[in-house]
Amino acid sequence: MGGLKLNWQKIFNMAILWEYKRIILLAFLFFPLPFFPADVWNPEKETISLWQNPSAKNGKKVEMDIYLFRDASGKLSCGRNLLVLPGYKFSRHRWIRETRLLEIARSRKYCLVLPEMGRAVYESRFYPETTNNAFSVPSLVWLRDTAIPHLQREKKMLLHSQKNFLLGNSTGGRGVALVHLALPDLFTAGAALSGDFDQTRMPEDYLMRAIYGPYRKFPSRWREDNPVFSAGKWKMHLYLSHGKNDRVVPFEQSRIFYHELQKNKKDKLYTIIFHETLNEHDFTFWNRELPGVFAFFDKF
Repeated sequence: MGGLKLNWQKIFNMAILWEYKRIILLAFLFFPLPFFPADVWNPEKETISLWQNPSAKNGKKVEMDIYLFRDASGKLSCGRNLLVLPGYKFSRHRWIRETRLLEIARSRKYCLVLPEMGRAVYESRFYPETTNNAFSVPSLVWLRDTAIPHLQREKKMLLHSQKNFLLGNSTGGRGVALVHLALPDLFTAGAALSGDFDQTRMPEDYLMRAIYGPYRKFPSRWREDNPVFSAGKWKMHLYLSHGKNDRVVPFEQSRIFYHELQKNKKDKLYTIIFHETLNEHDFTFWNRELPGVFAFFDKF
C-alpha cells in the first residue's frame, strides 16, 4: 500500500456517526415534530379580584385566574372558553399543578377561567339556618350576576357568540349542573366528574346542612338547587364520570342523575355520556378523564 496506513477504527466510527445522522434526518422527514405556535405554548395568565357583593363593595373578594391565547396575528382569541369549578375547599391552583388541564387546553386553544370558590356548594339562596358564610352572597348568584357578566363585559369571554364549556370536580360537578340550569343558553357542553346531584339522598351531608338546615325540618329546601329534581329543564351536552370506589361522593349520585336526564330527554337534542370507572375521589382520576372530556367538547 506504499506505506499508507489506514486507521480502521476511525473509519468505522465515522461510518457509525454518518449512519446516525442519516437516521435522524429520515426521522425528521417522515415523522416531523408537531408545530406549536408561540401562542399555544405561552398562554397569558391574568389574575383578577372581584367583590363578592359588588353593591356593598366591602368584605371579601374572589380571585380568578384567566388563561388567554393569541392567534397568528397576535390578537387575543377566545373562541372557546372553559369555566372550571372546583370542589369544596379545593384550591383553583390544583387543576393547574396536578393535572394536564393547561397543557391540553392550550393545545386546543381553550381559554380558561378558574375562580377560587372555597367552601361554595353553588347555592342560590341563604336561609336563617345557613352557617356556611364563605360567600357574602350565594355562590351561584355571584357566578351568574357578577363573575360571568364581568368577564363578558371586560374580557370579551363567555359571550353568547362563543363556544363556552363547563368543567367541575366533586362539588364543582354539582356546580356545572347548577350553573347550566341558571344560564341555560350560555354553555354548549359540560363535564361533571365525581359530582353530587341530589342532596335529598344524603340527608346527613354536613355541607348541605350548613346551607339548607336539617333535612327533616326543611325537606322542600333540599329539593331546590337540586339537579335531579330539575332534570326536565336540561338543555346542555354533558359528560359524566364517577368512580365506583369513591368514598367521598357516592357513585350513585352520578348514576341517578344520568338516568334522570335520559328519562327526561325525550326529543331534546343534547348528548349525555356516563363513564363508569373503578377510581376514587382524587386528581389522579380527574386528570385521566381530561382527554375524554376534551374529545367530547371538541364534537360541539
